Amino acid sequence: MDPRNGEILAMVSRPSFDPNEFAVRINRADWNQLITDPDHPLMNKAIQAQSAPGSTFKILMSVAGLQEGIAQTSTCSAMADGVRTGTTITATNATAP
Repeated sequence: MDPRNGEILAMVSRPSFDPNEFAVRINRADWNQLITDPDHPLMNKAIQAQSAPGSTFKILMSVAGLQEGIAQTSTCSAMADGVRTGTTITATNATAP
């Protein structure tokens, strides 16, 4: 994503099924298995899913922020197991009951 205008520069969606099954003719059992699968393997999740961006998005946006001068290396980030300030990580007791 271009940090200046939000333009998508690249996007990938990889099927979890074998697309070669569609090369000639898919049999009814395989088709029924695909359309009833609770993971929805036929859905193009890159453009149709309504899930939050993953870790790769966070890395991309942090690098873009550094390049554009929006974020600095002294930016403080909360993490599950500590707090990162620049290159220093301070451990927290996040796993305690």
